Amino acid sequence: MTGFVARQPIVTADEEIYGYELLYRASAEHDFFKEDPDTATSDVALKSLSCIEPDTVTGRHTAFINFTENSLLERLPHTLPASKITVEILENIKGSDEMVRILNELKHSGYQIALDDFVLDSTNEVFLSFADIIKVDWQHSSAANMERILEVQRHYDFILLAEKLESAAEFKEAESIGCSLFQGYYFGCPQLMECPAYKERR
Repeated sequence: MTGFVARQPIVTADEEIYGYELLYRASAEHDFFKEDPDTATSDVALKSLSCIEPDTVTGRHTAFINFTENSLLERLPHTLPASKITVEILENIKGSDEMVRILNELKHSGYQIALDDFVLDSTNEVFLSFADIIKVDWQHSSAANMERILEVQRHYDFILLAEKLESAAEFKEAESIGCSLFQGYYFGCPQLMECPAYKERR
């Protein structure tokens, strides 16, 4: 059975493909997210088993997948190969002791970790030591938040990714402040893709 996801490119400063974010799609006719984010996460993860092989949706590039708190608690990322995916930690997830244990497990298992739509505060600063990539929403992240992130970057080893870039001017500005990866409509809208080998979970 054929399943569907959407992919949006993530590029380097030279506009070379670094990876693709995979997004939930119910079908070829419906491009909306399910109301239940846990179900959408499970759906994308299941389809990714057939989407992240060479010559398919992501080819040789890493697949960025959003994981909800519940899906992380269930250790869902471990069902996917660490060499093929980047685990995106959603912005509403807080730095509990259990979440720290989970991120530690992921790091020791070789997974790349990205903090999505990151707004640095006391509830999530503990995640900084696990982050390979920090994604900032270019349209909504405040100047103060950007300054805080750039300041802590001096003490941590993460790459800064600017997302929701919509113009060449925004791309240039993001690069000028130190962003190394980029995502947004300027580089490409989410593109509907088939996962031919996908089989629905019964």
